[in-house]
Amino acid sequence: MPLEDVLAHVREREKTLTVYAPTDDLVSAVRERFATRNLTVDYVPCSDDEPGRIELIDGGARRESLPLSALEPLVDDHEGDTGTDPDPAYTALLDHVDATTLTLDDPRQRRHARREVEDRAWRRSSGRLVAGFQSAAAFDDRRDTYRVLGDALDVHVYVAGPAPEPLDGVDVHSLDDADVTDYRFVAYDGGGDETKKSAFLAETGVDGHRECACVLTYEPELVDDVFDALGVPNRAPP
Repeated sequence: MPLEDVLAHVREREKTLTVYAPTDDLVSAVRERFATRNLTVDYVPCSDDEPGRIELIDGGARRESLPLSALEPLVDDHEGDTGTDPDPAYTALLDHVDATTLTLDDPRQRRHARREVEDRAWRRSSGRLVAGFQSAAAFDDRRDTYRVLGDALDVHVYVAGPAPEPLDGVDVHSLDDADVTDYRFVAYDGGGDETKKSAFLAETGVDGHRECACVLTYEPELVDDVFDALGVPNRAPP
């Protein structure tokens, strides 16, 4: 499965949350709360006489229909009050909204996400890390980081175009494959712990710099798909 298919698989799993209400007062809060989730929020007006509701659609099928009260904690100033039990409808909503795969639009979020994967690998200090860069210069900007990572991990770096200078402890590969030229990525195999697996994957724009679709995932199967796309086993040798 190429990296293109990994992103396509994430898109196919996007859910739709439709808010049926007399006004769209809640919609902005819902969109802000779930901005990084793989979720589209739509609004459909209804009359004051109709009971408001929300519907969650997954893969074209309705997964859940809940009362508008499920959204109240999103605008309630006391959402974090531990003295009250959460609304069961709100809890049911969160249960259906995927928190293991996040879609990122903000450039700062994307930089943080990429470095979060690197940091998770560094803190565990075992396992295998793979990363892709669009040029030798881009890799050189992160060379010091990868020198440290290479001291404790099995690190493979893929660079588009001419090869950068070698780096001790890091296997550097120069490729013009679309999986390297068209995508930025960092994936960590968890060092034997499924719960530590993570991957950042971003499709670059036509100029090779602007990022389009971008995801951060902690879902083991998707992380494995990134390793499979590169033809690298997702388990470092002992």
